[in-house]
Amino acid sequence: MKKEVFLIAISASIALGANNQKDLDLINASAAHKQDITGLGVKIGVIDGPANMDHPSLSNQIANHIYSEYPTQAIKFEPDFSVDIHGSHVTSIIVGEQLDQNLPYGVAYG
Repeated sequence: MKKEVFLIAISASIALGANNQKDLDLINASAAHKQDITGLGVKIGVIDGPANMDHPSLSNQIANHIYSEYPTQAIKFEPDFSVDIHGSHVTSIIVGEQLDQNLPYGVAYG
């Protein structure tokens, strides 16, 4: 069985009203989609800001969150997803579930 590895570098720009489709076009995600590459059975890690596990395209895709802990801080980090959006944006480009054929979805959506 031939194995292929795709390495993707993402530089996501968050602009008012922007969506993932522009970023997916930049990395040519459609080439992977056309080859039926879904990422099924592949586990990946994302090191970024927090990802919103309650977002519909991510709710079934994220197995676990681990936030950095600082032993000198007594306050536990709690993300504010009204401003902490970069991690969700990047994670959805990588693994965003295909919810509707008219909506953008991640490269490794399976």
